[in-house]
Amino acid sequence: MSTEVRGLCADAEFVRIKRIRMVGFRSFQDYVLELPPGLVFVCGPNESGKTGIMKAVQLGFFTDAATTRQDVRRLASWGSEQGFRIELTLDTQDGEWEIVRDFEAGSNILIRPDGTRVRDKYRILEIVSGLLGLPQQGPEAAYTASLCVPQDELATGPEGLQKLIETRVLGGGVDVVRLANDAARRISDLRAGLRGGSRLGELTLALNRVEELETRLKQVTDKVQQGQHARAKLLSLTEEVEQLEREIKLLERKLENAKIYAQAKTAYERERGEFMKVYNLKQKREQLVKQLEQLEPDIKCLSERKAVLHQEASRKFRLEQLHRDISEVQREVSRLSEIRDKAAALLVQARQAEVEIQKFGPIDPAEADEAVRLNQLLAHQKESLRRAEQDCKEYERQLETCQEDLKRKSQLEARLSLMLETRKHVERVNSLARRAHALEQAIRQHENAKSEFSVLMPVSAEDVNKAMALAAEIAAMSQMPAGLDVEIIPEPGVYASLSIDGGPLEAVEPGATRVSALKQAEVVVPDIIGLRVMAADAEQFLAKLQQSRENLAQILDRYGVATPQALSEAFQKYRDSEAQVQAACGRLRDLVSAAGADVCEADLSTVAKKLAQDLRTQAQQAQQAVVAGLKELAMDQEELEKLEVSDVEEELQTLRREIEELTRTSSRLRGGIEGLRIGEIQETVKSITRSIDSIFKQAGCTCLEDLIDKAEKLQELQGKAKDLRSRAQDLLGDWTMEVLEAEISALSQDISRLEEERQDI
Repeated sequence: MSTEVRGLCADAEFVRIKRIRMVGFRSFQDYVLELPPGLVFVCGPNESGKTGIMKAVQLGFFTDAATTRQDVRRLASWGSEQGFRIELTLDTQDGEWEIVRDFEAGSNILIRPDGTRVRDKYRILEIVSGLLGLPQQGPEAAYTASLCVPQDELATGPEGLQKLIETRVLGGGVDVVRLANDAARRISDLRAGLRGGSRLGELTLALNRVEELETRLKQVTDKVQQGQHARAKLLSLTEEVEQLEREIKLLERKLENAKIYAQAKTAYERERGEFMKVYNLKQKREQLVKQLEQLEPDIKCLSERKAVLHQEASRKFRLEQLHRDISEVQREVSRLSEIRDKAAALLVQARQAEVEIQKFGPIDPAEADEAVRLNQLLAHQKESLRRAEQDCKEYERQLETCQEDLKRKSQLEARLSLMLETRKHVERVNSLARRAHALEQAIRQHENAKSEFSVLMPVSAEDVNKAMALAAEIAAMSQMPAGLDVEIIPEPGVYASLSIDGGPLEAVEPGATRVSALKQAEVVVPDIIGLRVMAADAEQFLAKLQQSRENLAQILDRYGVATPQALSEAFQKYRDSEAQVQAACGRLRDLVSAAGADVCEADLSTVAKKLAQDLRTQAQQAQQAVVAGLKELAMDQEELEKLEVSDVEEELQTLRREIEELTRTSSRLRGGIEGLRIGEIQETVKSITRSIDSIFKQAGCTCLEDLIDKAEKLQELQGKAKDLRSRAQDLLGDWTMEVLEAEISALSQDISRLEEERQDI
């Protein structure tokens, strides 16, 4: 879309549209139009979006975004299932106002210059009407009647627009005679009311209304006076209230000071109590010091006596301690001697058991245990091998069943996929056929509309307006009061022609003997006499009337019609046919644009026909695919069309999930077979057998029972020897026999020394 925006007269001060944003609106996907200050012209070719901009401004000002009107909802971009959004920015002397209409979310927002937001649609309409200077009641109608000139009125051209403005301002097309008759009737009604007739006229009703209003005014005046007295009293009471408020504030300050004084007094009493406690404790401490000084000589004497008693007690305590030490050392010597004797006996028995062990030769109990362990492991491995072979057979059977199910379901998946693809081809054939039919129908409508439009004669709106104005002028002149009365007296055998106001006498009521003329009446008796009677200004009046009739006749002859009404009907028919051509062209353009083509008006029909042919070709190709699919499926098209695509897709998805599950099961079964490791278990069995034979050969045994018997006896002797030595070691602890003998000797010496010290004490 190419749109040119030019600004003029930038020094004007008024509410202006600064910015327009349209999202998803008609041909605008997301378009922002910045308008400079002053007078703005939006120029561009047909279908570039000029009318859309004007419509967007009107919707942004007045239309509720939550409306359900279809004429508004259809303004969204073609093919879009969502609504549209319009944003307007208004520049005023107070700042910028922003209006946001979101027809998708159904929200209305007005942002004031200070940033506050208004969301109530009625309040937004009231504020916008105030900004634009429009009435609160019917602001949109006032806007379209005063600030907005529709496109069809602009399309008449500068002269037509000027005449339209003059007609609206000067009241063109109004029946003056009818207005005069209405005015006379209203004056008659008013006079009838003044004369006091049975029916009251509007003037009498108005006077009665004035009296009622004067009575009401007097009552309102009394209430106003009462209100003024009440207002004076209110002012007096207000002063008294202010005085009382000042006194209350003074009392509040005094109360606050009293609270502060009470808090300070409480703190003083608390500090004074703490001080008295400290003072009393200090006096008591001084008294205790004086008493201690008086008792100091007695304390010194008692200390000397205590030292003497302490020396005597120490000697007695040492003597008792020596008795206890001697007894304890003697008990320790007896205990150690007993341990020495028991340990020696256990060691002798252990050496005898070791001599018996040496008689068994090279048998190692560990090898016997290893042989037993290997024998158990061999039995376990053989059992594992047997179970593995059974599991392998079961896995192979399950794998074969799984492979058969997988093959069957894969065939079913291929059939369902072909069925789904063929069903989609059927829908594509139907869709292409519908599109081609709609396009061909639009082409026929477009060609029919163009052919009907081509045979019509273009009728100028200016000529229609001129013809209607001339007809109205002639009618107005014809309805002027009659100036001449002509009496018709027929004579036998005499033929006479009569013309009225320059024209022949056309319509005379049957039996009439008198006709009226405005300015001129002419009677002609052939070959005898011609008589013309006219008023003083007849020539000028008749010349003007004749000129108007000639001008009207020229216009009507130009279009081959007899009356202005017929000319207006021809003009309306021409406009209707033109509108039909444009509508058919628009529908055809929409269908072509929907197919992704973008052409000009001249190539529209050719491209549309080519597009319809391509759609038919695509439909035939899709139909061939349908026939091939139906043949492979062994189905007819009617049976296929009964299937729901969603059901087939759901069944196909379920089948594919089952196939994936079967594939995973097959892989798991193969992995299970490989995980059994039958060959490794067989090799392990052979290796264990060789190890057991080697142990038998080394120990000189023929069988496992012989080896186990010898190993058990050997192990029993080894355990006995170990137990004896362990018991001896438990008795000795961390000592050896030599250390134990030395310890017993040292303790005997300590006993002798303690006996000597006791004798000394």
